[in-house]
Amino acid sequence: MEIGTQYGNVKTMTNLRGYFQEGERKAIYNSAENLRDRALIRLLWVTGRRIREILNIKVSDIDWEMKQIIVHLEKKKRDVVDVSYIDDFTVNLLRNYIKYYRLKNDDFLFKSDYTENKSLTRQRAFQIVRRLAKKAGIESVGGDKPHPHHFRHSLAVDIARKMKNPADLRKLQMLLGHSSLSITERYLKFSNEEIRELIENIGD
Repeated sequence: MEIGTQYGNVKTMTNLRGYFQEGERKAIYNSAENLRDRALIRLLWVTGRRIREILNIKVSDIDWEMKQIIVHLEKKKRDVVDVSYIDDFTVNLLRNYIKYYRLKNDDFLFKSDYTENKSLTRQRAFQIVRRLAKKAGIESVGGDKPHPHHFRHSLAVDIARKMKNPADLRKLQMLLGHSSLSITERYLKFSNEEIRELIENIGD
């Protein structure tokens, strides 16, 4: 089933799962007690990057003047790079974080708690997100335990719902680094309640 909207043909589904609402993202961020955890949550939130890409970032990958971060994708044993843009709030947060922890230029942005010259592990990052979500009162997201990828889904859903031009879907594909447009199209799917709201708001 498809419906025609200002976004083009948008497929429907019975239940859109696996993303944080805006209030939940803020609650998770605010539940962080240290700059390291706040920086991690903020980057997941505003870049939509996969957790392994976030953990591979080094301090030297940040271009402060351009407000962007070089991201290493590591596809098929090749070091493929991409760029993520960050806002002023994130820039200031990262500056304060790096200064507070005295990180050097060649350090991983999120250093291992135990091993020198290593980044945090994915397992540790998952633990941080899950702990902060629980502290914020979020035990489940779409039937799953909270995890870093839910931030990626959240950003994609937010952008997809604000799109006014079908061509913007290509931009979202580039932002998320999807190999296929069909993968990106998943974020244009609406739940039954959202479709009901669309119908109720249709004028005479």
